[in-house]
Amino acid sequence: FRPDSPIVFPTKDYAAPDGTFRLKIPQRFCVLSYQTPTGATFTDFAAAEDGGARLTILHGPAKTFGASSTLLGHVKSLADRANSLPINKGNTFTLSQGQKTSFRGQNAKITTWKMVTKGVVETGQAMEWRQGDEAFLAVWGANAKQPRAAAALRPLLDTLKFEKRSPSQPLEDSRSMLNSAQSVMTKTMQGMQSSSERMVALKFTSPVTSASAQELEDAEKERLATAPNSHRRALAALKSARLIAKLAWDAVLRGEYAQANQLFEKRNALDTESYNAEIAALRHDLKETDAEIERFGRLTPYQAVASTYNMLYGGLLTLKGMQILMMQTMAINQNDDTMREEATHLLFDLRSRELSEIQLFSEPPERTWEAMTMVAGALEDMADVAQQHADLDGGRAYLACGLDWRLAIPESYPKRNLVESLRNCAILEAALGDVRLSRDYSEAAMAEIGRTAPRREKYIATIEDKDIALMERVDWQNSKWVIANNLGVTVQQMGDYGAAETYHRQALSAAEAILEPNSMGNVRSRLRAMTLGNLAVLANDTGDGAEARRLFSETIEIYHSIVADSELAFTLRNSAGLDEDDGKFDTAIRKVETARLLFTQLGQLDNVISSHTYLSALALGKGDPARAVEEATIALRMARATPGSSALGGSARTVALAKLRELETQNGSAKLTPEQQRGLLALVQEGDEADARAATPIFEIKAHTIRGKILRAGGDLEGALTEFKAAIARQETLRANAKSAEKFSEQKSSYAIYDDAVSLLLQLNRPEEAFDMLSRSRSNKLRDVMRLTALKSNDPALNELLDRAAALDEKLAKTRARLAKEQSEPAPQRDVK
Repeated sequence: FRPDSPIVFPTKDYAAPDGTFRLKIPQRFCVLSYQTPTGATFTDFAAAEDGGARLTILHGPAKTFGASSTLLGHVKSLADRANSLPINKGNTFTLSQGQKTSFRGQNAKITTWKMVTKGVVETGQAMEWRQGDEAFLAVWGANAKQPRAAAALRPLLDTLKFEKRSPSQPLEDSRSMLNSAQSVMTKTMQGMQSSSERMVALKFTSPVTSASAQELEDAEKERLATAPNSHRRALAALKSARLIAKLAWDAVLRGEYAQANQLFEKRNALDTESYNAEIAALRHDLKETDAEIERFGRLTPYQAVASTYNMLYGGLLTLKGMQILMMQTMAINQNDDTMREEATHLLFDLRSRELSEIQLFSEPPERTWEAMTMVAGALEDMADVAQQHADLDGGRAYLACGLDWRLAIPESYPKRNLVESLRNCAILEAALGDVRLSRDYSEAAMAEIGRTAPRREKYIATIEDKDIALMERVDWQNSKWVIANNLGVTVQQMGDYGAAETYHRQALSAAEAILEPNSMGNVRSRLRAMTLGNLAVLANDTGDGAEARRLFSETIEIYHSIVADSELAFTLRNSAGLDEDDGKFDTAIRKVETARLLFTQLGQLDNVISSHTYLSALALGKGDPARAVEEATIALRMARATPGSSALGGSARTVALAKLRELETQNGSAKLTPEQQRGLLALVQEGDEADARAATPIFEIKAHTIRGKILRAGGDLEGALTEFKAAIARQETLRANAKSAEKFSEQKSSYAIYDDAVSLLLQLNRPEEAFDMLSRSRSNKLRDVMRLTALKSNDPALNELLDRAAALDEKLAKTRARLAKEQSEPAPQRDVK
């Protein structure tokens, strides 16, 4: 479905009152029918009295109008007579030379026409033919700027069915139709108000800051008093679930994990009840709305009430859109992929229909552009669904189509929002592993934001409703945040830490610039916390532990205050890395176990898997290879059973490392057997293949390092050295982009690779290279660990030099210590000799 696709719209049956013909017409069309002074029957179909696409059929007895071009000449004379009036001065109606053709097995003639009415140009075609005792003329056309709308009307003529004249049957009385429509309008407005209230209640309710057993008991009584599968039951269950979630979190903070788990299970059951009740109620509402649309769509009122008819019809479609959007939003929040797919397809069909029908109207072009943006948004939603099914190529195709729709909208339209398409393309390419293309799309989106900012500000200034204007600003700032955040994450994965901090700071500025109304919930707080968390991870990756701790602490405080369980779990898990670096493994394990519990209760399987993987790594650091193997094996088993799991690569590598440590503990100094080595290398290879499309420097460093350790344990020292050097080369690329290369180098995760390489070079009796590698590490901690006294060689002469160097190194250390002590004393007390 592209901007140049044929217009397709729903139709309804129309029967001429005199019984001469039947045909299908667009559902939104009304009719104007009368007898001309010469006895012809004039029937005009259009969505409005004036302008827009229209189809006109003129017919009369063949004995009167059967001569060539009689009816067309009749139309021309009527138009010329109307244009001769002073009020229509300047209006024209011109015809081209007709051409012979055939229609429904009859000889026919087709003519192109052009009409100018008050400067508006309309074009189309007219066709004459004879059908039995009747002569027919069909005229169709549209605004000259909408040639596809005119072309879309031509196939309707193929649905014509002809009958003999019968006594005239009046159309449905317009007054009756309007009276009936009044109830429809009332119901529409009530439904829209109800949907709006539910959206606010479900999405923007203020967080629960305290909860008691009595409050929960009262909430449960309220819940059980409501009807099942109703909106009231959904809201009541949601209220109980939020109270229980707060009680569960309080139990987690007290370390009462068993009680917390029970409460989380009850919270999940109530969440599910609330979701199912709301979906059932929305399905019922949607069914009623569809029935109203179907009933309304069968009516063909007079054009005199066309504006009222289409306003009511449009209101029903708007209500349907709100109901579907509500279902889609809830399905996304509930991770219900089946419901999300169903709602997304319904929404796309509705948006396509709305656009096609709008293109038949005589409306301002802004209305068409607005509908085009909604089609683009629906296509982008379809891309998300395709990605959920691992159909990444399909996702790309949908996004490309959505981008085409936005590019087809004039740049002057302030809601064109090309940024949305570019941002979604960036997210998809990141998922496909092409981080460079993802960065290109994100940078294009950032440039588009800057380029269109003045136009956007001018548009917002025209909005009279202050709340709506404020929400538009929030949406715009949110777009800036999303793009900056995506860029920061993307370049951080690429190892460009300097650029990553720049983009994260831009994201923070965008978040802090948000001034949100009360109904917007915690948008500003949530975005600030997410950005601070990203900066904390970046600080930790670049060796600034103190700054990372400060940022993590602030992030946890924000998430705790707004009861954001998922984000809080991420932050707890990320902050555990600082405790790991400090050797506080028990503290780190408690944090990750808490995060795993939250992820489990939230149903976030990939995060549960990665938490098990991290617990394995922490067990290794604590010196417990048995638990490390257990945790890593659980993670790998779950990842293998989860199609498209992003955690498969990390879990496979961690199993390899954990099993290696366990084998080394069991074997002592013995080498790995070839079979053991092949098994471990196969796990690393599985991890490489899983991450092939989304490889990052960190993944590559880990893979090279683990592979090197396996080869070393198997006796292939040269192969191990090659892997360690590859890891170091990648590591030094990251260090070059770190904010502080010195702090980066002092991280254990940074210098541990050099430790492996230096030890191996000494084992290979290559001390000169070991010296060089030690120097390249730029780590004082590693130099303290690997003193010169630990370096030995098989060459006696070299050993003598090493001993002398060690003595000099020790003397230099003592001298430095004495100088440092003197510098700390007051100036008069210093030894100046």
